[in-house]
Amino acid sequence: MLKAMHLLILASALLPAIARASEMFFSTDDVGQTWLQIVGRIDDGDDAKFKNMLVGAINRREQIERVSIYSPGGRVGPAMRIGRYIRTLHLSTVAPQLVPLLGRQTCDVHTMSGRTTVLEYEPLRNRGDPRCMCAGECFLIWAAGSVRYGDGVQIRRITARAEDEGKRADPPATHLPSSHKIIEEYLGDIGVPEATISRIFNAAPDKMEYLTRHERNVLTNPRALPLLGELFGARCSQHAPTSPAMLACEKAILRELYWEGAKELLAEND
Repeated sequence: MLKAMHLLILASALLPAIARASEMFFSTDDVGQTWLQIVGRIDDGDDAKFKNMLVGAINRREQIERVSIYSPGGRVGPAMRIGRYIRTLHLSTVAPQLVPLLGRQTCDVHTMSGRTTVLEYEPLRNRGDPRCMCAGECFLIWAAGSVRYGDGVQIRRITARAEDEGKRADPPATHLPSSHKIIEEYLGDIGVPEATISRIFNAAPDKMEYLTRHERNVLTNPRALPLLGELFGARCSQHAPTSPAMLACEKAILRELYWEGAKELLAEND
């Protein structure tokens, strides 16, 4: 019965996106790691749903290794709040893989049994499954990862609506900052380079662009994040780069950070 329920959840996530809110579900990859997968447009309430799923996993003493995010974008406020939960737990994030020569993006969608369905989409021809993308506000979630995977990430101009400003956790007593300031502060907090932030705000309203190779290299390098860079350097530098020992050391650090963040997240509910 439980297996059937998981398959039903997966099937609903792979159906054409009719509902406004995204689909979220747990899965297991081929090496047994637990993922939380998001497929579809980010809308109001998705941040609360995401947090509840995190809290449920923590209470079951389950460690979530990665969050995959396949989304055309959506609402700024929920996307930033999801991103902050990801950063609190130091989760890794996964976006589509880009196949430049074919102009194609691919997305791995896992089941609880470890089986994988690969979605494909060709943006220029609008062929395939259009949910296999990470664009606009999706970037706000993907960039929050402590380790970021995937190179099929597209940026465009992002602006927040008035209600997104009103839901800010700590609005100033005298006035609300502009949507530009809210997003800029958030992107700076999660370690997005200033040049990339500038590109987002200066993009033409109807233009969408992939991250440059340099931007991808910076954003997918976990050692570029001050906290991880310091911890990895202090505790793992004796191991050869990319060796099994080095990878195990880095994974142990991320596990410790996850459970430290889990205490912080649970404290918010007390």
